[in-house]
Amino acid sequence: MLAIAAMTGLRIGEILALKVSDFDFERKLLTVLRSVWRGTLSIPKTSTSQAVLPLPDALAGIVREHIAMLKSEWLFQNTRGGFLTSENAVKQVLSPILDKLSLPRCGFHAFRHTHATLLLYNGATPQETQAQLRHADPRVTIGVYSHVQAESRRAVVEKVASILDLGGPNQNAMRQSTQ
Repeated sequence: MLAIAAMTGLRIGEILALKVSDFDFERKLLTVLRSVWRGTLSIPKTSTSQAVLPLPDALAGIVREHIAMLKSEWLFQNTRGGFLTSENAVKQVLSPILDKLSLPRCGFHAFRHTHATLLLYNGATPQETQAQLRHADPRVTIGVYSHVQAESRRAVVEKVASILDLGGPNQNAMRQSTQ
C-alpha cells in the first residue's frame, strides 16, 4: 500500500479499490478505474482520475509478491473481506510505521505530494506531473506545486550563471560550449 502511494501518487481511495486485473505486468501499466470512499466502492474523484499509468519495475516486483499472498481479486481488504476505509488504512498501516520510525504522523495524501515534488525535482514538466496525478485542471498542479518549480528554476539559473561566469570555476565549460 505504501509503495503504491509513494511510487504512483494515487489517492488512498484509489489504492484501496485496486484489483489484481488492474495491473498489466507485461506492458508495465496500472489502470485506475475505481475508488473506495468510507468503505464503499465508487468512481474516482474526477473524470480524469480514471487513467492508465506507468508501472515502475520496482513497484511491479512488490505488487507481484503481494498478489502471490492474496486470497481475493482485491489487493487490500479488511478482516471481514470488505473494503478498508482510508481512516483504518492510516490507523492500521501508516501510523504504526511512522510511530516505529519516530516520524510525525501524516495521512496518505503526503505520499501524493511527495510523489509530485519528486517528479518535478527530477525534471518532469508540469504537464507530465498533471498527467501522473490526474488533476482535471492544470492550475491545481501548478498552484499546489509552484514552490517546487520556483526552487528548480533557481537551480537551473544558478547552473547557467556558473557556466557564463567567465571568471568562475566553470570557465572551461563555457569555452567548450562555444567551440
